[in-house]
Amino acid sequence: MADLSGQQLGQYQITGLLGKGGMATVYRARQLTVDRDVAIKVIETNLTANPEFTIRFEREAKTIASLNHPCILKLFDFGSKDNLLYLVMELHTGGSLADRLRERGPLEPEEVLRYIEQISKALDYAHARNIIHRDLKPQNILLDSEGN
Repeated sequence: MADLSGQQLGQYQITGLLGKGGMATVYRARQLTVDRDVAIKVIETNLTANPEFTIRFEREAKTIASLNHPCILKLFDFGSKDNLLYLVMELHTGGSLADRLRERGPLEPEEVLRYIEQISKALDYAHARNIIHRDLKPQNILLDSEGN
């Protein structure tokens, strides 16, 4: 997928690349209507050609948007444009747990306990609503500016 930096998806002006994964690319963007920064996860285009994938994507987006927990990223919006599917999420600026481990090395025991408590509460909340993460790894654990 070509870099979408500088382009606009609906009300979102893409300002830069945050990261790439196997199925998606994540960008920083400005939501012009309310003047806030968000993260936009754009799904790789080869997957959007499958109508079943698109239906599942919309169903999962609506399910994720229904979650309300302090340790789960909020989903603000989702959409499609020019064969792109995207999720608009809360932007956390603290990087990922993988970044944290790379930059500072092993965690202190107190940090481990704090992360385990927050992650387990979020997973418990999701599991109580019949939602399974299926890709839990340090790269997918995002931290806010206070390290939560």
